[in-house]
Amino acid sequence: MDTLVIVLMAGFATVVTLVVVFSLLGRATRQREAAIRERFPNTKMVIRGANFFGQESKGVVQLRGNGVLAITTSEVYFELLAPRHAWRTAIGNIQAVETVKSHLGKTVGRPLLKIRYINEQGRTDSVAWLVPNLEAVIQTLEGLRQPASPALGMAKQSENAARERFPNAKTIIADANLFGQESKGVAQIGGTGLLVVTDSEVYFERYLPKAEFHIPLSSVQSIEIADRYMGKSIGSPLIKLNFTNEQGQADSIAWWVADVESLKTLLESVR
Repeated sequence: MDTLVIVLMAGFATVVTLVVVFSLLGRATRQREAAIRERFPNTKMVIRGANFFGQESKGVVQLRGNGVLAITTSEVYFELLAPRHAWRTAIGNIQAVETVKSHLGKTVGRPLLKIRYINEQGRTDSVAWLVPNLEAVIQTLEGLRQPASPALGMAKQSENAARERFPNAKTIIADANLFGQESKGVAQIGGTGLLVVTDSEVYFERYLPKAEFHIPLSSVQSIEIADRYMGKSIGSPLIKLNFTNEQGQADSIAWWVADVESLKTLLESVR
């Protein structure tokens, strides 16, 4: 009997503790939401309880948790509740808005909101959240991403120039994400850019900072679909080319593209 009483008391104490914790968390969330609405009067959407899955460039060891996500006419802002931490990026820096099943190796069995963007170092980066009403959030973000934004304008200019430069191009992909070139090691800049496949080469132009890559098809040894590249994974398959570089050494390069299978089929057909 005494044991049963102790168990019941312990259970009651646990329930009370959880009620208090959730009450405090809810109050803190409402306070942060009110503060954010006051701070950003041009807010289009404020999402409570957004679960932050991390920033790609910071790796697996970083702060994660619940917070408040705000979408304004000029930026996306997120504030982690505890410990207090903020993340933000301009709407014009956003390269793509996606839904993914996992981010940085973490999954919860529900689709996540993922934003690819150019970070403060000029590199392509990404962040992800588990949010309620995912479709509405995506529609709001896409509605704010106008063609006049710097990143999208740059992509359109590069695409038009590529169509003139490569009139017989087999495909032009304006949002390919470079994961790197093996011979350049981990200390290199990836980024979003334009990928062109012709009868004789694979050409890639990174938007920021500007750079060009030329890979003759005759130098390509094999084409793969990979889940990881140079120790890095985003939960989506990558296209990987194994080739002989200008120094006569075995090398490789990888990109994320929306339709990996179609690109692999095309590359194999023109080799």
